[in-house]
Amino acid sequence: MTENIGEAIDFISDFVNLNYGKAQTQTPEHSIDRQIKLSSSSSYELVKKAAEAFTKKGGQIFLDARVEHILQDENGKVTGVVAEGRKRTLTVHADAITLSTGGYGANLNMRGKKAKG
Repeated sequence: MTENIGEAIDFISDFVNLNYGKAQTQTPEHSIDRQIKLSSSSSYELVKKAAEAFTKKGGQIFLDARVEHILQDENGKVTGVVAEGRKRTLTVHADAITLSTGGYGANLNMRGKKAKG
């Protein structure tokens, strides 16, 4: 993903109609500069616009759901997930899946041994 980050950021900014610039600082642990500067001081703007654009185009967002299994076809292509939600098990079949997590920048154990600060 990071090797194609320019294309990914361009896609996202077009998708959500978001203006951005290059951040003044970059995280040293990143192999490729990939931080952007938003017009507001919070990433909430990006998350809100992306969620609105995604659901407007028919996408579904599942919160508080832990992926337990990634479904694949016989060639290894990801075709969906099985996730445990608060009250039920979800099985989602799709042409594309995005797995994401909340931030963990403050957790040194999750960032690895080279992380500082």
